[in-house]
Amino acid sequence: MSRWSRRASYIVHLLGALAVGCTPIPAVQKPLPGLLVLWTLDSIVTIDGKPPHAVRPIPLDDRFRNIISCSVAGDRLALVSLTDNSTAFSVSVIDFRTGKLLYETQAAAQTVALHRQGELIAFTRSVPNEPGSYDVCVWEPRKSIITTVASGAARFETSLMWGPASTDLTFDDNQGWIQIINFQTRSMRKLVAGEQGRWSADGRYFAYRRGRTLYIYDASTQKHSPLLRRSFAAAEFAGQVAWSPDTRYVAASLYAGLDGQERRHIVIDRVTGEAQELTRGSYFLGDWLPNE
Repeated sequence: MSRWSRRASYIVHLLGALAVGCTPIPAVQKPLPGLLVLWTLDSIVTIDGKPPHAVRPIPLDDRFRNIISCSVAGDRLALVSLTDNSTAFSVSVIDFRTGKLLYETQAAAQTVALHRQGELIAFTRSVPNEPGSYDVCVWEPRKSIITTVASGAARFETSLMWGPASTDLTFDDNQGWIQIINFQTRSMRKLVAGEQGRWSADGRYFAYRRGRTLYIYDASTQKHSPLLRRSFAAAEFAGQVAWSPDTRYVAASLYAGLDGQERRHIVIDRVTGEAQELTRGSYFLGDWLPNE
């Protein structure tokens, strides 16, 4: 990237950060379903959808540090982190309620996705001597098997999740596409041009980002509709999105602050398009869980 390109990029980010304060996104005024998971490098919390939106920490052992990804399904939580005094990242599965460690394997992982039945863990793993390229792998801890299902196909900071079919995975590739792959047959196809896509719980809708716009793909009609557009001067999207358990709302994050470390977490009504701010801070957006 040239000096002028870097300067232009910095100016765009600065303008977006300055525009955060005047962006008309009001605070959430009504109850939301379920619990939203948020995480930082050293903690994972849930925020209640019901006012006053209580924040509760998930019990984690002090040995977990530098968390870079997490995924929750049922009563289990998978995370990628450094552990103890290790300098290599591990994929760990713990009991969501108690913090008890269930499984762990060392891997140069980046992003993790826990299968809804809790027995399959997908993760991306950096490819040696190929910067920016990541394998898509599936770990079966009961069998102590790690299988590479797509070699070097995923990009850095990809979104990764299990699809409506229990054998399908979606991820971002290096060519600007979201791919869907069957981890058993290895068959792969392009789903949509974009990034950071997430399926709704019923498998009907797929929310994804393309540029400064958040879209929804309706699998039943095969139509793509813009849900929220961000103007050139407005703060950009940051990280993944999440669906509410009832598929009514999509959660997303916007950059806030000049250093890019703070984020505004907003929810957008799929039906009305109304956006509201739930919280802000240094947390990253995780999964949206059903009520306990």
